[in-house]
Amino acid sequence: LQIATSVFLIRWDGIQEIIADACGNYYTTNGGAATSTGFDLTADELLTELLRLRLALGLTDAHYDRTVLTAGGQVVVDRGTAVGALPSVPSPWTGTVSAQYRRPLTSVLVGYAAADDIFSSHNPGPVDENDPRATSYSPGFRADPAINRLNVRLGLIRSSMEIRLSVENALNSLPVLHLNSDRTGSS
Repeated sequence: LQIATSVFLIRWDGIQEIIADACGNYYTTNGGAATSTGFDLTADELLTELLRLRLALGLTDAHYDRTVLTAGGQVVVDRGTAVGALPSVPSPWTGTVSAQYRRPLTSVLVGYAAADDIFSSHNPGPVDENDPRATSYSPGFRADPAINRLNVRLGLIRSSMEIRLSVENALNSLPVLHLNSDRTGSS
């Protein structure tokens, strides 16, 4: 069994934010400061000579520390909102569970079957794009939903040659991701 982990605290100052004015012109401004905390954990276990299990789990919690306003009083970023812009606000939780069964078939040929289940959670925010006081207000935007994808593989290995059959997204998960528009207020 091998385990690796880390815990982090990041204090980020001088964040640059891109703002669109009412005419669709973009400019860069100071978005203030944010704090990001989290951890990651990986575990790799050889249960038997033939079966290996892996787990990777991560949590990231990144939020702005204070409210920043434009000269006209509009919110650039609001204290407590998630760092990032919709629809690409980072997932708080990510994880992967993998299993591989590997067996010698002959003295020179090894066969295997493997599966990876990959998960990313929905970021519930809050986000500035949902705040009518914010310069980035766009009520049609939403954060990506939680996603779960299963990938499976069958393969044969002989010396340095490998033949593999892979099925990506075996359960045909088709969430709408990165729903966006060309500018604030646009459909």
